[in-house]
Amino acid sequence: MVYIISTILRKAFENHSSMSTQTSPESIWKSLMLLPNDYGYEALYNEVTRKLMTKIEFEHGGTEYDSQYPKGIPTKMTITTKNGHEYDSGLILYPGGHSANKTVDLKEILKFKFESLGALGMDESECKNFVENLENIAKLDNKQLKSIYDCDIEFKDKSIDAAQ
Repeated sequence: MVYIISTILRKAFENHSSMSTQTSPESIWKSLMLLPNDYGYEALYNEVTRKLMTKIEFEHGGTEYDSQYPKGIPTKMTITTKNGHEYDSGLILYPGGHSANKTVDLKEILKFKFESLGALGMDESECKNFVENLENIAKLDNKQLKSIYDCDIEFKDKSIDAAQ
């Protein structure tokens, strides 16, 4: 979890100028979403990420948090700046990405994630068709359901760590 939070923070710092113009929570989610490249050698050993990791502390939320699980994923984040200013999220029961969260468009975020991951092994039209079938699964007949996961996977020559 320390790595995930640190990487998201690093990505936010690196993309601050473009992120400051984004107007929706979904666009921010998409720009900070961790994808396979964020787990490659270069990302895992990023100096900024590693430095951020040393600054993160976890605390148990206590019974107030425990009593809310598994209904939600009770979470709180406090960021303290060098000058002592605190940014406190307060208790978040349904973080973005949770099916009960109402602050972000989960379908839009999932579509972006599916397309981003699908693009790693399928061409654009194949991926689009694949995602559309999954999004419309309730409308498919038996024949379509039997072949829902049939796709042409394009094995790339290059892994995320090809340079290593």
